[in-house]
Amino acid sequence: MTYAEFRDNGYNYFDKNNNILFSVDKMHNYLLDYIDANLSCLPKILEQYITQRIDASDFELKKYKNNIEKINKIKELLISAHPYYEYEYKRTIIKAIGNYFNELLLYSVFFQKTLPLNCTLDEDWYLEKLHVLIPSSLVVAGDYPNNFSPFDFYHKYKIWIDDRGYQAGEIEESLIPDIPSEMPIGFSEELRIQEIIRNLLFQTLCISQPLKDLTNSDITKATLPSFYEINNLQELLQLEIANMSLANTVVKRCENCGKYFIPRHKSQKYCNRIDETGLICAKAAKKKLKKDRLQNNPALKIYETAYKRNHARKKNHIISQKQFNSWQHKAKKKLMQVEEGTLDISVFQEWLKK
Repeated sequence: MTYAEFRDNGYNYFDKNNNILFSVDKMHNYLLDYIDANLSCLPKILEQYITQRIDASDFELKKYKNNIEKINKIKELLISAHPYYEYEYKRTIIKAIGNYFNELLLYSVFFQKTLPLNCTLDEDWYLEKLHVLIPSSLVVAGDYPNNFSPFDFYHKYKIWIDDRGYQAGEIEESLIPDIPSEMPIGFSEELRIQEIIRNLLFQTLCISQPLKDLTNSDITKATLPSFYEINNLQELLQLEIANMSLANTVVKRCENCGKYFIPRHKSQKYCNRIDETGLICAKAAKKKLKKDRLQNNPALKIYETAYKRNHARKKNHIISQKQFNSWQHKAKKKLMQVEEGTLDISVFQEWLKK
């Protein structure tokens, strides 16, 4: 069991022994990075892992090398998305495997009709398959997380069938609820939660913020309890967004990378992330703006080339600082004349060559 204690600028997330697992400050970077994390490859990686071990059509076990490369990749992706998964990745992956296996059984029995229902309800048959799919690296000395052992998944599957009294082939597929009509998708719950949190953040903070500014409402007078028992990531992040809303937190999209961030002042347009060019977003945007200006302004482009040439001459003591300053003053004046249309660009270019 884990807990969260919220304060004015963030919260602490800790275990039952009061050990702080991670802390969140007023910038809420874990939440904002989480909603932009790319988890779309998780279903494919899980499918590849499972089909290495079992035939998805007849559920016959395969001979496979006992490596967990794909499980480690899944673990890495989850933890990089949010630190919550550093402590819950085992439960999350086991749950994804068990749920995927059950959905695959339903899909095979009721839609593909490649398996007889009675076969899948055989406890020994079921447990043999699922034991192969859950890697030992996620289970310490056979100790599964509560409610996530192979038997627990078998019990859920059997209860689902028993409660409905279904027999394979008895009912038209279109009349059977809760059965995937297409190949199941692994980690569907994790992808769904991310989308819920992304939409909630947008609706609560990005859309409502202009309304708060217009009405000048003092919502900070409202309060929420500060201490919570946390059962899953969705609960934790919903509470975080609720507290951000009460604190009248402003959230913007960076005009360079497009990701959410909390500005330190109203005029801030860029976040402090490092973009794909290796520069902080503000510097990357400035560089891009300069590049765009050069491309759209031929006169500025040839000025920049001449500037670099003369700056190098000054650095190498070919010309003095005084001479460089004089040249720069004249060059800028002529550049302005070109931009105003009072000096032909070819004349400017010839002057720069002198």
